[in-house]
Amino acid sequence: MAARSNTNKETLKNHQTSKTIATKKLVVQDYKNRLKDSIKSLNDNFECILGASKVNCDDAIHRSNSAGKLGEHYAIRNEAIARAALLVKATNELKMLTNEIREFLTIRDFNFISNSISKAEEDFKKRLKQYENDYSALRMSISTMASEIDRELVENSLHWKLNPSFSLGMSESINVRDLWREFNEIKSALRKKLLKKPNFHEAIVQCRRIATLLEDNEQFDQSAVCHREIAAFCAKIGNHFMERRHLLKAAKLYYSAQMMIQRTNSECSAEFGKLMEQCYLEVIHGLLRSESSFNYFSIVGLVHFELAIQLNSLKESFKAFIYLRRANRFVQGNLPLQIQIIENLCNLVLTIGKELSAQVLFEVNSIWLSLPKREGMRQRMLSLEARIILLHLKQSKEMICSTVASSVFSLKRHFLSTYEGNWKDIERKSVATEKEFQLFSRFISSIQNDNFVESSHIYAVQLAKLLDLEGKEMCNELIDSLNFNEQKDSETDDIFASSEMLELEKRDKIFEILNNFTKFAKTPHL
Repeated sequence: MAARSNTNKETLKNHQTSKTIATKKLVVQDYKNRLKDSIKSLNDNFECILGASKVNCDDAIHRSNSAGKLGEHYAIRNEAIARAALLVKATNELKMLTNEIREFLTIRDFNFISNSISKAEEDFKKRLKQYENDYSALRMSISTMASEIDRELVENSLHWKLNPSFSLGMSESINVRDLWREFNEIKSALRKKLLKKPNFHEAIVQCRRIATLLEDNEQFDQSAVCHREIAAFCAKIGNHFMERRHLLKAAKLYYSAQMMIQRTNSECSAEFGKLMEQCYLEVIHGLLRSESSFNYFSIVGLVHFELAIQLNSLKESFKAFIYLRRANRFVQGNLPLQIQIIENLCNLVLTIGKELSAQVLFEVNSIWLSLPKREGMRQRMLSLEARIILLHLKQSKEMICSTVASSVFSLKRHFLSTYEGNWKDIERKSVATEKEFQLFSRFISSIQNDNFVESSHIYAVQLAKLLDLEGKEMCNELIDSLNFNEQKDSETDDIFASSEMLELEKRDKIFEILNNFTKFAKTPHL
């Protein structure tokens, strides 16, 4: 019955399709006939009007009989009017035919357009599926290759080159080689049980015990490999939380191994920093691919931030800058973490080098301007704002002494110029009160004018209270770069050269300058 019903449906569908095709043919044939008739009518009437307008002056009727001329004139006139009316009618029919054809194409051929779109969409989905399969295969091959390289590095006893005295002085109760062989035996036992159901929980417990012993013996690289294997076991049993936890543990162990190499100045070229970065990236990709409804963006930002801190301590300043910038994108709205990101970026400005310092400082500006300025943590944000101002002043001083791009210099001038206006104009860009804003403005002006006395006085009396330890060190370096003798001589020269002041006023002014400098010398730096 079902087959007969399907057959009847297909027959009815085919009949409707053939009927639709026949109807289309009749309509198209009617359109052709109407078009042909209208064009023929236009052509014939136009030719007749041209023929009627021709007058033969050699005709005897026109020469002898004026009445004949008048009769023929009215006949030709009436014929031309009739022919013109027929031309207008044919033109209107062509216009109506055009509208009907447009309506026909819009309504009747809509299914054809839909089928074309559906076919193109199916082709695109097939190509996309093929690209995804190719990408998955390539990713799996790269992961397999990376794991094999990692395994070969560990099995080639890299640690024995780093610590050759380890095998001589350790007790027999803790044998690294036996532990490593035991770890390999656990993995091989799981491979043999592929046909059965492997006991991943027992393997995790044993591998965790081995990883702890390896870590206690400062075999950080081998312990990290154990934790990565535990993470793979956790992924197979569906415990993604423990998978990410062990990957983070492996990353920290790789970091410890890299730091050990740097402390011992070993000649071995270790790739533990890259392996650490790979573990962090696996955690990040796992969080982003998570099918849970929980929003992991803040955690992803924290992982990026931790990776940037580790890379910065390994002297990878450019990578640290990249991951700090990514971390800021994931932690929008988290004010404490964004402040920490800006603080680390400020430290990078001083260590990343002159070529990239302008780019890092531009990122500091953009993050700072996006922060809410009236939502707590004011004292810390005020110290941070002062550090950013000091960085701009330091960069401006260095750029004046060197050849730099004018666009970068104008960027820094634009940021510092915001403190030259009214306090109410930058209320959203600054956390400073009106008094603190005036303090920043005076200090910027004194540094830009190389006024050693005024800048030193402002720092010792007021500005030092707003700065943290890094800001104080930077401010001292900035003030020390100014030349006090030149400034003092220039001020005294201006006073002596003034013709508007009396001699007594000149002496009082000079004594005031010297008195201010004496007060600054007696005031201890905070």
